[in-house]
Amino acid sequence: MRAFSLSRTLMSVSIASGLIFTNMAIAAEGDIVTVDQVGVLNSIAVDQRGSFNEATLSQYGVGNLLNLTQDGEANVALSSSEGFNNAVDISQTGSDNHIESFQYGEGAGGRPGEEGPGSGGDGGGNSLVSSQTGDSNWAFNSQVGTNNSATFTQDGDGQYVGSYQEGDSNSASFSQYGEYNGAWAHQAGYENSTSITQNGDNNGAFSDQHGELNVSSSTQEGSFNYAFSTQHGDDNITDISQSGESNFAGLCQQGEEHEAYVAQSGLSNSVSVLQGF
Repeated sequence: MRAFSLSRTLMSVSIASGLIFTNMAIAAEGDIVTVDQVGVLNSIAVDQRGSFNEATLSQYGVGNLLNLTQDGEANVALSSSEGFNNAVDISQTGSDNHIESFQYGEGAGGRPGEEGPGSGGDGGGNSLVSSQTGDSNWAFNSQVGTNNSATFTQDGDGQYVGSYQEGDSNSASFSQYGEYNGAWAHQAGYENSTSITQNGDNNGAFSDQHGELNVSSSTQEGSFNYAFSTQHGDDNITDISQSGESNFAGLCQQGEEHEAYVAQSGLSNSVSVLQGF
């Protein structure tokens, strides 16, 4: 009798397990993960939930880390890190979100027998933290050098972020809330910092910095605002704040220790600043 009871219990557990896995198979399908690792002490963790999500991940070097979470449908993540101690943390929730990340330690070699960007030395310590929530958001990250960092937060639909950093200890932070906002930043040099925050719809922000210790900040609330900032030199500061609709700010600084602060609120305001030319 005891043996019969144990047998019946095991059968019930087996049937329940089969139903659970059958339901999982029906609810989630078509996810694809491709992983390529070459080196020592590299780590990748992937959690895919939903259907038709795709991830292509590669790490070459020593001590690189990658965490990826995809929850939804038809999200795409491409990530490649080369060098030492690079870190990537990606979260995608929704559908049709897309991110591409490429991190190369300055002078880091590629696969054994191949040459990577600036091969012949060592470097790394670059990091990306990216969170996408909504539909059809797109993000691109490129970092070449040592100890650069990028942070992306996209909450909404149809938003775009592009970040390109070359050098050492540069940082870029992007926060987007709404629909169809676009932000782009390029930094080359040492300890430059860019911060872009967009809250609303159809706003655009652009930042380009070359040199050392430059700081660029743009905050937009509303719709159809546009902020443009370029700085070439050292220790320059731009700070743009826009609220309302269809405002424009363009700031260009060249040289050292220039500062420009712009605040706009309302409708269709425009300002242009040139310093050091």
